Amino acid sequence: FALVAAPINHAEAGQTVEKIRKSGVIHIGNRKDAVPFSYVAGLTGHPMGYTIAICERIVTAIGSRLKLPNIKIQYHPVQKENRVALLTSGMIDMECGATTPDDEKSKDVDFSPITFVAATRVAVHKSANIHRIRDLHGKRVVVARGTNNATAFNQLVSSEKLGVTLIEARDDAASYAAFRQRNADAIVMDDILLLSLIAESGDQGRFEILDDTLAREVAVLRQEQHRIVEDHGAGAVAHDDVRGVAVADEEDLGAVDLQRAVDLHRGVLGRCAGRARWST
Repeated sequence: FALVAAPINHAEAGQTVEKIRKSGVIHIGNRKDAVPFSYVAGLTGHPMGYTIAICERIVTAIGSRLKLPNIKIQYHPVQKENRVALLTSGMIDMECGATTPDDEKSKDVDFSPITFVAATRVAVHKSANIHRIRDLHGKRVVVARGTNNATAFNQLVSSEKLGVTLIEARDDAASYAAFRQRNADAIVMDDILLLSLIAESGDQGRFEILDDTLAREVAVLRQEQHRIVEDHGAGAVAHDDVRGVAVADEEDLGAVDLQRAVDLHRGVLGRCAGRARWST
């Protein structure tokens, strides 16, 4: 995954930076349900998570470079369907969620260095007698519509000629709800999201994640194509300081360990003014 930010030329880039300088506010798009990266929990309604912690440190660095010690963040909830449009329209300056970079998105937005590496995996009901991918034949499988997970699974179904009943849910939360309610025998999602949802719902005794990996996903932060993160102070954070909260550059991909990232996420949230809530 990565951070994401979107005007395409330098003039528009300067306008965005000047807007931040004058207002003292940076507008960030956050997800409400992308546990453990970007989500809202508890009574405060304040965004939290691994990616949010990275973004808040980046904003501090931007404020330092622009000589704005009291720079403020205004959060805007975004969804997979509208996050690019909100960036290109200028409604938000940066998206801090759980976004995978690809060529199509790169036509309109820029991405930070890689912040996390996940794998597309399958979780199953322990009682379903599913132990490997080929055991999915004849089973009901749910996946969030329009995700890279759905693409990877559809490719697998085609290549392996799996006779599955595919259920496409509107998002990850709806996908997991259908799985919990036994409307599906298996669910396809990023492994870190599966681990988090299973832990949050206390379902460790009911579900298990298969060893098979369908695809690898890299997480980035999405930003406007003016590269505000690199040009105005957060570049140092994205490449150096944030490495302490588990940002991985390309050369580090082989060394990224899922449990280490989860542990680092816990530590980051533990330092976020007591806002974190984590259970395993």
